[in-house]
Amino acid sequence: MTQDKLLNELPPAIEKIKEICSSSVGSELSPEVMATIEEMARLLRAIRPAQKKTPVGEGVKYDRYLVMADQILQTLPKLELTENIKGPIALHIGKLNYFLGNMAKSTELFEKAHEEGLRQGDFKLQAEANKKLGDVAYRQNNWDEADKLYRRALAIFDQISDPQGRAHSLIDLASLCFPKCDWQPLEEYLQEALEIGKKFSDASIMAKAHNNLAVAAGMRGDYKLVKLHLSMTIPLIEEMNNERILAEVYHNIGLAHAKCKEWQKAGKYYALSLSYAQLLNDLYLIGINYYHQAELSVAMAEYEVARGYCMKCLEYFDRMKYQEGIADVYKLLGVIGRSLGDFDRARLYLEKSLKLNRDIDNRLNEAETMVETGLLWRDQEMPEKAKECLEKALHIFKNSGDQSDVAKTESLLEELAA
Repeated sequence: MTQDKLLNELPPAIEKIKEICSSSVGSELSPEVMATIEEMARLLRAIRPAQKKTPVGEGVKYDRYLVMADQILQTLPKLELTENIKGPIALHIGKLNYFLGNMAKSTELFEKAHEEGLRQGDFKLQAEANKKLGDVAYRQNNWDEADKLYRRALAIFDQISDPQGRAHSLIDLASLCFPKCDWQPLEEYLQEALEIGKKFSDASIMAKAHNNLAVAAGMRGDYKLVKLHLSMTIPLIEEMNNERILAEVYHNIGLAHAKCKEWQKAGKYYALSLSYAQLLNDLYLIGINYYHQAELSVAMAEYEVARGYCMKCLEYFDRMKYQEGIADVYKLLGVIGRSLGDFDRARLYLEKSLKLNRDIDNRLNEAETMVETGLLWRDQEMPEKAKECLEKALHIFKNSGDQSDVAKTESLLEELAA
């Protein structure tokens, strides 16, 4: 088995590693290494069904799995004939740490994989390692570093004539456009990725591109375009058997329906995404689905239910130190507090959200939080402070090209002046 076939992400990862070890070495591994790999494979077979009924977050079996993964990494250097597989194994176990929110460990392993790629002249491994290091930077709201790493991966994929690798890197670069509402490059990246996906009949690339285009259209208020891209996305993902892609795309479909105020459809897809995220124990996807379920509960005036979802969400985002997500939760807790008349607590949460959004330069989320702060002052009968906040938010929305939020904020200002 080639090292490319290793990159399947997560269970049954260790069984694949065992195959690679056996074929690459060309002879039996030491009994110690084989015993460790066998134990890890048994453990994974036990984990997967258990995840369907075990509450996520306990992490006991996964912690044991990671200890064993470290044992493999420590033992492999002792084997003279395994040099060509150390990088892919480091990359693969780094991915597991990343999905479980262990950012420091995943960074260490991705850097190790990159070093092995450089040492061996393995450009594919270098590209994959840069891509994953970019993902870590993205989750930590380090947009400039993520941009540099994604572009580095893109350049290597181009160097080795890997158009599908290029398409995935373009989708990564498009994700960096959302926080700053930079719609033109986002559209260009995703349309090119979509064309590559069509050329190679790659359902995952096409689904991700269509789905991100749907989310972008929803953020700009173009709901006709949202439905067009969703109609393209859903048939593609129904053919897939990749749990991670299903979790990501179902979540984005839910988000697009929510932008169209189709609450029941949104809730259906969030629930589907959450079920796969829990199966994979992906902290980010679990947290983000809880957050958007909280948003749906607020839309339906189920404020205590929404608060419960927010607390669950914070648990996962805190573990990941995911600042953008924490800022969003604080904003939503501010909305809940205002809706329940708890103005002091609402103001405290909104102030925390504003500070975090400014720290990470998330202009759109800053504007959304300014709107909620304006509504808080309005409800406390302080119209001048409300007007000041709404006007600041309107300025950001106009620069972002988000026409739906521009119209909404202008309407609020008109109501305030009446």
